[in-house]
Amino acid sequence: MPTLPSDLQQELNAVGREWAEVRPDPVRLTQPGLDDPSVAESLARIDTRIGELVRTLEVLQGAVGLRLQLQRGRLLYVMGSIALTSLALFGFGIWITHRYIARPIRSLDEAARRVSGGEFSQRVPIIAGGELASLAGSFNGMLEELERLLEAAESSEKRYREPFANANELVCIADLTGRFTSINKAAESISSYTRDEARGMRLQDLVAPEYVELVERMMARKLEGDTQTVYEVEIISKTGERVPLELSTRLTFDNGKPVGVEGIGRDISERKHLQEQLWLAQKMDAVGRLAGGIAHDFGNVLTIVTGYCTLLLGVMPEGDPAREQVEGIKRAADRGSSLTNQILSFSREPFVQPRMLSLNAVVAEQAEMLWRILGEKVELGTVLNPTVGLVHFDPGQLEQVIMNLALNSRDAMPGGGQLTLATSRVDLDESDPAHPGCEAGAYVVLEVRDTGEGMKAETVERMFEPFFTTKAKGTGLGLSTVYGIVRENGGRSEVESEPGKGTRIRICLPDAGDVEQPEPAPAAPEELTVEPNETVLLVEDEETVRRLVGGMIRALGYEVIEARDEKDAGEISQGTAQIDILVTDVVMPDLNGPQLAQQIRLSRPDIKVLFMSGYTGGALNYHVRDRQDVHLLQKPFTPESMAAKMREVLDS
Repeated sequence: MPTLPSDLQQELNAVGREWAEVRPDPVRLTQPGLDDPSVAESLARIDTRIGELVRTLEVLQGAVGLRLQLQRGRLLYVMGSIALTSLALFGFGIWITHRYIARPIRSLDEAARRVSGGEFSQRVPIIAGGELASLAGSFNGMLEELERLLEAAESSEKRYREPFANANELVCIADLTGRFTSINKAAESISSYTRDEARGMRLQDLVAPEYVELVERMMARKLEGDTQTVYEVEIISKTGERVPLELSTRLTFDNGKPVGVEGIGRDISERKHLQEQLWLAQKMDAVGRLAGGIAHDFGNVLTIVTGYCTLLLGVMPEGDPAREQVEGIKRAADRGSSLTNQILSFSREPFVQPRMLSLNAVVAEQAEMLWRILGEKVELGTVLNPTVGLVHFDPGQLEQVIMNLALNSRDAMPGGGQLTLATSRVDLDESDPAHPGCEAGAYVVLEVRDTGEGMKAETVERMFEPFFTTKAKGTGLGLSTVYGIVRENGGRSEVESEPGKGTRIRICLPDAGDVEQPEPAPAAPEELTVEPNETVLLVEDEETVRRLVGGMIRALGYEVIEARDEKDAGEISQGTAQIDILVTDVVMPDLNGPQLAQQIRLSRPDIKVLFMSGYTGGALNYHVRDRQDVHLLQKPFTPESMAAKMREVLDS
């Protein structure tokens, strides 16, 4: 129950006290004598006080009601104010929470999601101070650092990716099992597999079967600590082609642990080809040296056979029945000599002695030998123009040119065909576009035609390059040798060929004579003039040959002093007053012929020198500076050829 105001409470207390003073006795009021004036007066006063009290109560009631209304209004106002204040505070709290807590947290969450998606340009707005603002600042700083690191990583990756993608060598990345994770463009080109096709393949799947064990062994070595290895393998491309590679590999690490392998492969097909060519060249050189040694000894044998046959024929009468047999022996020896020269033309470094030759005669002679070499499937024919002039050429080199061209045509006709050797004469003009670079003048033409497979234009352009070949087992040296020989002698090589239409090669050589004339035969020994007391120092380590040659020279009228080696020759040179000419073998056990000649010329600078040999072994080229002063008599030789050559040297 609400408490009354203090003034109102005092008023009520006063009324109560007055009432107690005038309150009539209830017992008395029930007894007679109420008409007593004192009673009436008391009643009147009571009635008046009651009226006043009633009015006071009415006023009091009104005042109390008003006060209660005011108190209720105040209470409602206070309660409303409290409610509104609470509501405002609640809304303000919500706004503060949203602005300074919820929104920054939501921005952080959204930024984190974008960062996880790879977008690093997002920034969190910093609204005010506090821990969230500090957190937002740290987050933004982290994003800036991440963005900087990513830009640096992208730049570094670009610098790495471009060399990786565009490197000429095969570059691949694989895991520790050998499974590829990436390859570059060169690897795609070499293997014919795309990058997507290569992913998932293992190195063991790509290499040739015989190299799988090697690859696995190299992988095991890496895991054992050998961080880098280099080895050769062959891979099998998607097209089935075998490609040799030099593979260099190394381990890649993550936090100190090996996680994969990086490999760089270099296509060594060209190097392998060059190695094979070098091996073939070394083999040819070895065969040439062997053939040279055999040719030297065989030349001595043929010299003996030819020389004694010539001597026998010189003393036998024309009607002697044995003369035909001796002539047959000599013809066989001459053929052996020609065969020996053919063998040497492929393997030795020749001592070039150009002379006037009949191209028709050389072609006809070579044709007699070629039919045995070409085989039964190749039909050989010759078309020789009788008006063809002479050429100034080394006989061995010209024979080599014809032989190489013929063998090249034979290889172009594996199933057989027609090979034609033809000669002709042509006048060329410098302005002729068909013969660029040729000097104007008359040329003798050797033409080699075949009905073989023919060649594409790009093959024709490269056919004279050293080591270029389209054959599975070719050396690529035959046609390049032809080209070099022809160019050295002022000639030109021309080629016409189309696939399926055969090939025609024309060798144009300067015409050395207007009309073909036979070479003059060597003068007979009795027609040669021998000066009185001309002395010959003969040095030959083969005793039989030395006796034969010594006899030939004595028969010509010369004084002959024989020496079996360079030691004897040196002693004889020092103890003999007159020596006009030194006739020496080229290949000897200790000092060779040119070295011996240089030694003797120290004391006899004007002595003439004639070398004789079936195989020089390059000695004349390496030990004689002035090639014009070198004279060589090729074994085997006849007394006539020796007499003519000695006279030529002595009179030079």
